[in-house]
Amino acid sequence: MACDLCQLRRRTFFHQLSDEELSFVRSMKREQTTLSPDADILHTGETGKLFTLFAGWAYRYRDFPDGSRQILDFLLPGDLIGLQAAILPKTQYGVKALTAVSLCALDADMLDQMPERLPDLTRILLRSLMQDQRRTDGQLAFLGRRTAAQRMGYLLLELFDRLQRVGMTSDSWCQFPPQRRHLADALGLSGAHVNRSMADLRDSGLATLGNNVLVLLDRKRLETFAGYSAVDEGNRFIL
Repeated sequence: MACDLCQLRRRTFFHQLSDEELSFVRSMKREQTTLSPDADILHTGETGKLFTLFAGWAYRYRDFPDGSRQILDFLLPGDLIGLQAAILPKTQYGVKALTAVSLCALDADMLDQMPERLPDLTRILLRSLMQDQRRTDGQLAFLGRRTAAQRMGYLLLELFDRLQRVGMTSDSWCQFPPQRRHLADALGLSGAHVNRSMADLRDSGLATLGNNVLVLLDRKRLETFAGYSAVDEGNRFIL
């Protein structure tokens, strides 16, 4: 798909590119590809690959010697994949497709040209990275200082808001493909604790999750319970 015809790019949540910026992005694009669920997008230690997630869900993760896995972040349409690999010597994480995904492969070497050629776009990129850092800080706080049910509520609200910004929600519900194992790996919980946490949220009339559908039953009470506050991120960077 041509960059100027991309419906995702036109969403107001993303920075609207000038003609010069759009021309630069077009020159970065190498191909568009699709991958099936559970396919590897980026391996730990891999370098030189850069993608924009055009459609579907993916996740960043780290594996540990004992066989356990920590999901560091869920990736949604518009997110960049591989920026660390394009700038640093090697990545400290892997990236897998959670659902079938569509990816735009980009020329990572052209990032070096951005600060001089497109300083405004570079500032937008920096702001987006700071937004991600702020979100990661919030995740660390809720992992360490919340009950299992509160952790679950926080994650569900955060993902719902991210989905809403890219037009993937309807009123108080959305399609929600992460399975119990993904939620367990993201929250540092066992499968049994995930089930118990979702039962607590359901029985309290806060949220339900089943058949790949998330429904927020009482958002305000869920926000209070989980200690969650929505943040207006402004326009985000997209390549």
